[in-house]
Amino acid sequence: MASSELRTNPRRRAAPALTAAAAGDDTGALPVAALSEILVRLPSKLLCRLRAVCRAWRSILSDPGFIAAHAARSSELYLVAWYPEDVDTDSLVDVLDVSGKILKQVKGEESDKVVARVSASGLVCVKTIETGVFRLINPVSGAVYQLSNNLAAEHAALGFKLCDYGDPVHLVGKVAGTGEHKVLRMLPYQQCFNGNRQNLFEVCTLSSSSCEEWRGKQGPPLPILWNELTRVAIGGVVYFLTVAAYFAVMNLQVMDLGWVLQYDLEAEEWGSGIAGPGGIVAAADDDDDFLSCFHYLSSKQVRLANVSGSLAFVLWSSQYMDLWFLMDSAKGLWVKQYHVHVEQPDLFLPPMHTLVALDDGSVVTVIRSKGLLQLYDLRTNKFLRSTMMLNRDATGVSLCTGSLLGLNRAE
Repeated sequence: MASSELRTNPRRRAAPALTAAAAGDDTGALPVAALSEILVRLPSKLLCRLRAVCRAWRSILSDPGFIAAHAARSSELYLVAWYPEDVDTDSLVDVLDVSGKILKQVKGEESDKVVARVSASGLVCVKTIETGVFRLINPVSGAVYQLSNNLAAEHAALGFKLCDYGDPVHLVGKVAGTGEHKVLRMLPYQQCFNGNRQNLFEVCTLSSSSCEEWRGKQGPPLPILWNELTRVAIGGVVYFLTVAAYFAVMNLQVMDLGWVLQYDLEAEEWGSGIAGPGGIVAAADDDDDFLSCFHYLSSKQVRLANVSGSLAFVLWSSQYMDLWFLMDSAKGLWVKQYHVHVEQPDLFLPPMHTLVALDDGSVVTVIRSKGLLQLYDLRTNKFLRSTMMLNRDATGVSLCTGSLLGLNRAE
């Protein structure tokens, strides 16, 4: 099973396969394949400027094959922000750089709304309210994937009907072995009086412009939370916080059962549970007396997060945010690598979301409800900089990794 544990040795990739038009251009002394192998290693901003060198270079750097190859190996960071349908904004989704500058605005239809957290690869799930149809869009490249609105054949054969289920949750991951994107769909059963019926879980594989039919799968071995902050896809694995783990932290109880469940998108099956961080319950009970009389206001929050491509267990309160990183899923080994201290505790401080850990010993956090991007220095335990980076009415913001070369593709 693929995992979220830190890995830093990317495999060597073949030179980009160019279209006939781009491959036939005269690029000077270097063969096209050799030049492409050099250029594909450069950052997007530089490549956009290099398009002005000559027509041959412009043709190569604007070629879909080259852009796809650059996207496959690029680790550039960018932000995707999305907005609720009742907010007066010109765009459905904004693409921003990490400084908060808007690079692209993606418009939608009047009845469109973003209904899912953006995946690490930048895919956004959009629902058209009038038809109830879901699709995935890539705001950088413009690619659109239509999702089937039918139940999996295995579930339809049992007499299940889509109208008995609420809006689905879609989680997208990329299988390392094949490079395929797969979607895990969770359908909540909304007829509560029928205790024998369970939520449905289905998987499909994305193709060039759509997804294959859904394949029915088994549900999780333990109850999981459906909150968007307690589930995350990293690579080809989807992680879920269990209900028991959540209440164990809230009630300061030690729990030996699996805290985190993992779903392997390549094998399309549930894996074994992962034990939680050994010291997290003790940490949750370590509040100062300042908040002891406001326990109902200072409740802890726990969530799972994708921080720089690794699974993090986040314990947040009005005073601090601790980040425990998964080092060994088989042994349930977690290490607390970050402790973000709030200098002036605020009982009503909105939750912070950690986006990325930087090489210089700082972490980038965001307070979504305020549109506030913050840089926290772990060496000094202080916030170095805060930037108003987006419309404060944004429903959410996610950090994505990939290539921004497609934003400026020559038409």
